[in-house]
Amino acid sequence: MMIFSLNIVLRGRIWHWRKAVPVALRSLIGKREWVQSLHTTDKAVARQRAHAVAMRVEKILSDAKRTASPENAAKAWKTAILREDLQDRISRPRSHSDLETESLVITDELEKATGAAARQPTPMNLARRDAFQEVLR
Repeated sequence: MMIFSLNIVLRGRIWHWRKAVPVALRSLIGKREWVQSLHTTDKAVARQRAHAVAMRVEKILSDAKRTASPENAAKAWKTAILREDLQDRISRPRSHSDLETESLVITDELEKATGAAARQPTPMNLARRDAFQEVLR
């Protein structure tokens, strides 16, 4: 069941927040859809947490729109994810095994984001290519 105004969806017994990433930002963000667990089975708690998640993600998306290069967008995304992870770790202690698993997942996501950003041509490279093609004509 989905509540459109809050973008929360029940997956199994856990509520998740989701939002489609705008097409223009998908290459910068590295995904078509942003889905984040709200870590609760309670719908009222999920609604409260959804607002905070939505604000964080909207800030990341607006920063990506302003960012001139994919490298800077990846760096902003990485910083936001690391900040969010730190807040989560402080608020909810976990075992060594849990921390190890989460560290591996974060590392994988950062590598994916960095790789996607690196594959995108920078505005400077596009301008150079266009200038070179103009000379060849």
